Amino acid sequence: MTGVHPAGAAREAAARLAAEVPDGATVLVSGFGEPGTPFLLLDALAGHGGRDLTVVKNDANEPGIGVGRLLDEGRIRRLVSTHIGLNRDAMAAWNEGRIEVEIHPQGLLAERIRCGGAGLPAFLADLDPELLPETPEPRETVVWRGRTYTVEPALRADVALIHAAAADRYGNLRYHATARNFAPAMALA
Repeated sequence: MTGVHPAGAAREAAARLAAEVPDGATVLVSGFGEPGTPFLLLDALAGHGGRDLTVVKNDANEPGIGVGRLLDEGRIRRLVSTHIGLNRDAMAAWNEGRIEVEIHPQGLLAERIRCGGAGLPAFLADLDPELLPETPEPRETVVWRGRTYTVEPALRADVALIHAAAADRYGNLRYHATARNFAPAMALA
């Protein structure tokens, strides 16, 4: 019998997909730490994908794996996340000015992604603007019913890299336990 081993076929398919990610793309990456992180796709992107990427992920993984691999290959220009503290390489790249980093409270990041998938342009957040992270553009505020809100823009991307336990030909995904995390919202955005 001849044929390709399933793992080899998966790596080849991931490499073909990664090669289509253009320079400057915004890439949503599912996962919360290791659960739900699409390591095979990230490895392929590190080896074959675009450069100057904006990567949106809950965290920066650890050095050398996942998003850390993209950092090692110099593919990330900007990282949008909730924390990067477990990845000393990401911290060093940020401190040395090799990448831009935008840190958000986790709920705010999740809602920006959800709004992007729902087709909404933005949402109103009742968080103190001084407690929110700096953003490339100044935050707008509005007063509604006597309260001041920040206008938080929806987050959309060119590509979403999603880890799922199974998929059908229609694009429906099934997740295992906590690997679901950000994946459904990211798949829509």
